[in-house]
Amino acid sequence: MRRRAKAKYKGFEPPSGQKRTAGWSRTAGVQAPPAGYQPQAPVPRPDLSDLWTQSQGPTLHDEVAATTTDGLPPLEDWPPPEIKARWAAQRERQRRNRDMRRKGLLAFVVMVVLVAGVVALTKIGGKGHAPPAASPPRSQVLAWSVNPGLTHVVTVVAVPGDRPPVAVAIPNETQIDLPGGPGTVGVAVSSSTGMTVAAVQASLGRRTDHYLVTDSSTLMTLVNQVGGVTVQAESSFSFQGQDLGPGQVKLTGGAVLAYLESASQDDLSGRWEEVLSGLFSTKAHRDLWNQLTGESDSLGAARSILTAARGAIVLELPTAPSEDGGVQVDPKGLAAMLQENFGPAGGTLVRVVLLNGTGQKDVGGPVNALLAPNGFQVVAIQQASRRIVASTEVVASDDSFLPQAQEVQQLLKVGTVYVGTQPTGIADITIVMGKDYQPD
Repeated sequence: MRRRAKAKYKGFEPPSGQKRTAGWSRTAGVQAPPAGYQPQAPVPRPDLSDLWTQSQGPTLHDEVAATTTDGLPPLEDWPPPEIKARWAAQRERQRRNRDMRRKGLLAFVVMVVLVAGVVALTKIGGKGHAPPAASPPRSQVLAWSVNPGLTHVVTVVAVPGDRPPVAVAIPNETQIDLPGGPGTVGVAVSSSTGMTVAAVQASLGRRTDHYLVTDSSTLMTLVNQVGGVTVQAESSFSFQGQDLGPGQVKLTGGAVLAYLESASQDDLSGRWEEVLSGLFSTKAHRDLWNQLTGESDSLGAARSILTAARGAIVLELPTAPSEDGGVQVDPKGLAAMLQENFGPAGGTLVRVVLLNGTGQKDVGGPVNALLAPNGFQVVAIQQASRRIVASTEVVASDDSFLPQAQEVQQLLKVGTVYVGTQPTGIADITIVMGKDYQPD
């Protein structure tokens, strides 16, 4: 069976009035042109071979270029000098900024290296800490006792490193708290050298570095070496059969002794201050004290302090009336004087409590006189828990006072040293005095 051929172009419809039959094609449906139809002549194709070779007139681009370049400098003069200057300034700023960044980076690297080195040295050698701040120079303090004849006078000479030296006269009638010892400075100074130091330290509440005890002949020699001293005598006194005063009088060494011996108890301190002013006057020679003699823990140190005290300010210890009619140290006045004139303390007093187990009554005085020149202050004396203790014990309140406790044992020449609790709670060292202690 023969299949019908499908149309070559789908969707093509035959002209109106004709039916679509088998074998129909596009050519079958084309109609003939009408009668008298004349076809148009073909249009000739232009020759484009010389299109690009023919000279043409100015173009739009040329006109625009001509209008925009009018009045402008030639290209070889562009950019103008002011623009070039701005560009040069900008390049210079950029160069400087680069240099600053390089230098900053280099400084940062150097700082990091230095810090790393310090840290390394600190870890390796334990160093690198900032040095401690310099402390103010400490004062050199001398307790100077003079025996002009019938009684003693005592002076504290202080030479601070950062202020003028001072000489403080302590009135003999000043009451002091001296367990086991006398009740006034005058009696303590007249008893022994150890009691003199104990009395001075009890008056000041501060440790003295050295002590010196001189007699009347030494004082007379000192006065003669400075050419005499001028005093303001309130009443007349006799010297070698001659009455001196009242009024201003210049005294030789012998006259000074008579001037002090004739003073009443109330006037003695004032007269002694006048003598001190003459001795420490700036007119005195620097080698005045080099030949000084007397009893001292260090005669060389005592001479050095007295020499450095040239031109010292002479003061009197601040006192106030006591309840029993005497005089006692004024705490506020003393604190102000020490702060203003003495400066930092050279050393601290070690507080000592005595517990008497010897079976004797008077042991506090000798022990106090023995310990005071070495920086110890007996603050209380009590009876031990037993009336008789076999051997002496020296008890340090903690390990920091163990060296001082061993020093006490060496001074007493007896006793056992150990660290223990303090029954009183007010002492750095407690001494339980046993019957093995024998005072010298």
